[in-house]
Amino acid sequence: ALYAEHFAKRYHGKVALINPLTDPWLLAHVLGRNTNFINDREYLFTRAQLNSFEALDRDLSTPRLIMVEKNDPVLDHRLTRKFYKGHGRYVEFNGNSHRFTFWDEALPMIRGFYLSK
Repeated sequence: ALYAEHFAKRYHGKVALINPLTDPWLLAHVLGRNTNFINDREYLFTRAQLNSFEALDRDLSTPRLIMVEKNDPVLDHRLTRKFYKGHGRYVEFNGNSHRFTFWDEALPMIRGFYLSK
């Protein structure tokens, strides 16, 4: 979400966000060695990488569509709703995964969002 918002602002575009991270400092607890949950590869997440998010220029006036699963075990949807309140269309799905499992419902909304003026 952080990069998507940065580039949407830079190139005057729209952004659709799925389970977005609203504050990079929420990642501070995973500094150090981690395992990618898709390919099981180990990687190092450093403080320098976390600090680099501060340089990203985010603008809440960028048109956006925000989609979350209500019981995401990684990100609290209530923080997302509060952060983006009044800054785009917010859609909650009654799910419990950070991997996002509502693509059949979400893709037509995303397509409509990008095709709208």
